[in-house]
Amino acid sequence: MKKRILLLDDEMDFVDLMKATLELTGEYEVRTTVRPSTFLQVAQDFRPDLIILDCMMPGLDGGEIAGQIQADPALRDTPFMFLTATADDVEQRESRCYSGAQTYVPKTMGLDDLFQLIKARLAVTSKAS
Repeated sequence: MKKRILLLDDEMDFVDLMKATLELTGEYEVRTTVRPSTFLQVAQDFRPDLIILDCMMPGLDGGEIAGQIQADPALRDTPFMFLTATADDVEQRESRCYSGAQTYVPKTMGLDDLFQLIKARLAVTSKAS
């Protein structure tokens, strides 16, 4: 059974590329959105195994959305990862994203490394279930 990944990023080209690349592996069903305002409803409907959030977006940022996820009883146990341009700077990362998040991924990370992080995150979650 394919794992379900929900991706939120305000850059449409990036979202399209990530979706296509992840789905080409045959291991994932990916749903995307570029509008933070619709994210919570999409997440509730899709029930993802993993959520990948952009840290910095106009309007609601990734940290605010992570807070909404953790406040929602149906989603609070869903793991999430942050995509960020500030992954190497801990202070900036935590002030712009969500302090204490499980995983921060630089947008410049190679696809093989990204796939390994996703697999590892999903494996930890599967063991905890």
